[in-house]
Amino acid sequence: MTSTVDADGNATITTDVVQNGPIDHEDGDGDSEGYVTNNGDSISIDVPLVIDDADGTPNNVDITVNIEDGQDPSFGKDTGATLEEGTDGTDSASGDINVDTGSDDVVDVRFGADQSQLDDLTSNGQDTSVVISDDGHTLTIVDADNIPVMEVTIDQNGHYEVEQFQPIDQINEDNDTSDIPINVEVEDADGDVGKGTITIHDTDGDNAQGGGDIDAGMIEGDLTQIPIQVIQKVIRKQHKVVQLTLMLDQMT
Repeated sequence: MTSTVDADGNATITTDVVQNGPIDHEDGDGDSEGYVTNNGDSISIDVPLVIDDADGTPNNVDITVNIEDGQDPSFGKDTGATLEEGTDGTDSASGDINVDTGSDDVVDVRFGADQSQLDDLTSNGQDTSVVISDDGHTLTIVDADNIPVMEVTIDQNGHYEVEQFQPIDQINEDNDTSDIPINVEVEDADGDVGKGTITIHDTDGDNAQGGGDIDAGMIEGDLTQIPIQVIQKVIRKQHKVVQLTLMLDQMT
């Protein structure tokens, strides 16, 4: 702090303030009791000074230091994670999304509560739903029987792991790869929250194989009514079902 006095006796006080670390800007309502006023993203600190003039007369002066909150946390580039369903509809992969801490320390990276973009996702023709763990670090897609289809975990550094247990029906029938977006959030020590998205690229597995012949031999019997017989062969390959039904009636 330095002071200068001009020819008319007016004094100018210059104050230098050095901030050595972040200050938490918790949500405030502007309460000005004491020396600190917190208005959320802005903190005002009143510093009372007593200045004596040349005659030794004290003068009270308040200096106000305003501290504005810095950059909120945010996400950067996402590498994505690519799954190849193969022959059994399962696979695992991992990816990373860059976490920009902003001006305050990051306290949590988690999955967002809103995952409505996954509402139309199906597995083996069944509807799915999303379950998020209490700490927000694990997201599980389950089928109609509450059996896991896919599980995704994420850590504080933005690294995520994906485990696929059942096939995912392709969103676009003309494309063997579906992009599955999952919403994520990052929160700093001030309670500021940034939002982002990680993308899982799910590649369809091998198509069901058809072809071949079924030979149904019959030996002619008497004229008694022969009940209808149904020979059914179901080939289930992931979420594609090929059903062949051969109905044999009375032969004479």
